[in-house]
Amino acid sequence: MYVSSQVGLVGTLLSGTTLAWFAPLLEQESPLLNNFEEFISEFKICFGDTDSVRMTIKKIRRLRQGDHPTSFYDSDFHLLAADIPWDDLALMELFGYGLRNDVKDLLQAFPDEPKSLTEAISRAVRCDNKLFERRSERQFQMPRTRSEPTYASVVAKPFAKQSYNTSLANTLTPMEIDTTRRRGPLS
Repeated sequence: MYVSSQVGLVGTLLSGTTLAWFAPLLEQESPLLNNFEEFISEFKICFGDTDSVRMTIKKIRRLRQGDHPTSFYDSDFHLLAADIPWDDLALMELFGYGLRNDVKDLLQAFPDEPKSLTEAISRAVRCDNKLFERRSERQFQMPRTRSEPTYASVVAKPFAKQSYNTSLANTLTPMEIDTTRRRGPLS
């Protein structure tokens, strides 16, 4: 009996129900053991997802960028798109649908439509990168509120004398600094 090395490798990886399916093939010296393509085809008929394209379409329609970078969304999108027999135009539409709104808004600035899925993804990644740069820039630009004193106003005003309220001082109790030490270390 001759078993293809590829079929033999797959056979060593099987367990449970799939191994129970494979064992009779070995015992009967099935011709499937000599033809890897036919073996895989028969295996898919028995154990594969017979409606995988439809399920993948459902998954890709639900896919959204969310808070992730466009490059992460692109990676997930490509994994699913590889199993769908659609052209670039349909995939471009689906890709654009799942993008975050701020990226979609920035993409509107382009005067022309992308000509391929690769170009559409490249534009979206560039837009997302620009938005990320701008958000990062805003974090370092802290606007001054009206209540915050400027350097000039602090230097220009002399220190004012503060009045001391004796009645308030008589009602206050001193702080107990080592209160935490009595309770033991924090966990």
